[in-house]
Amino acid sequence: MHRTARAALLSALFVTTASAGFAQTWVRIFEDDFSSASGWTFAGVQNGGNDLIFVDGANQRVDASWDQSNLFTPGFPPSDIVPSSLSRPLGQTLTDADTFRFGATLWITPGSIPLTTEYHQIPPFGLYNLAEMGPDRTLADWTFPAAYKAGSDFVEFNYFPGNTSFGNASVSPVVGTHTDGTGWQDQYWFNFNPDSELAAGDFLPTGVPLFIEVLWRSDERRAYLGVYTDSDRTTLLSINGVSMADITPAVPAGEFFTLTDFAFFNYVGANFGGENTVGQGWFDDAYVDVLTSQIPEPSSLLLVVLGVGLARMAGGRRRT
Repeated sequence: MHRTARAALLSALFVTTASAGFAQTWVRIFEDDFSSASGWTFAGVQNGGNDLIFVDGANQRVDASWDQSNLFTPGFPPSDIVPSSLSRPLGQTLTDADTFRFGATLWITPGSIPLTTEYHQIPPFGLYNLAEMGPDRTLADWTFPAAYKAGSDFVEFNYFPGNTSFGNASVSPVVGTHTDGTGWQDQYWFNFNPDSELAAGDFLPTGVPLFIEVLWRSDERRAYLGVYTDSDRTTLLSINGVSMADITPAVPAGEFFTLTDFAFFNYVGANFGGENTVGQGWFDDAYVDVLTSQIPEPSSLLLVVLGVGLARMAGGRRRT
């Protein structure tokens, strides 16, 4: 059994907050078991008459199809870059000054992802500011100035299933800080050499539930990812000795993001000559927790001491 990254992180967080005289508390601000589609909004394209990503109320899950080419039209600039998303508002705005974690259960359908040399991510999900999010998340528009805005204001999970010149299959958290620009004027923070990179021919398992969690630490200004084998998220998945965990570089001071929605995405992008990255699967049990610091409630002994002290002060004032 592996000592989990999450346990180590929570221990460090406890030391940070407790040493300052405060108690830490994880507060759940968002959760959904997908028994209903209420509150969820789809934007994007369809596949065979169905939305690429939709709430399957009968099975209480989110069904998803991922397709690198649907909808991307090559050109200079591309005539279309249309990502697809299923989203629901968080109910409050989170920023890089908050410490938070989010997760969901992922199931990848066996045989749905082909062997490919494409460097493309599936199945992205996480926290976003959809009002700021540009359509060109994969930086497929190479014209200058670019016609499409890049991704902006997000923290998400990614799985790169291809064996490419960039490396083998891996999982990674990605942070996108705010940008007003287009195309290559992006601000993405992720590990170019992820600790989770697998050996050639190894991939995430399919046909089993994968329990994913991403943690953003505001004190370190970096995101941590763990893929776990259990719903309590206590045991990291290991594939031939490689733990499915990764950490982003620290985001520089001055960079920032705001997050307003939980969303599942399908990104589209340029093809570099391999078979398109596609896949199918489903999600379940999405959640978001925020770490809050609170002054501990005084103990009974402390209340007695305070009461005696106040009584003495009152008695002293009466004698003067």
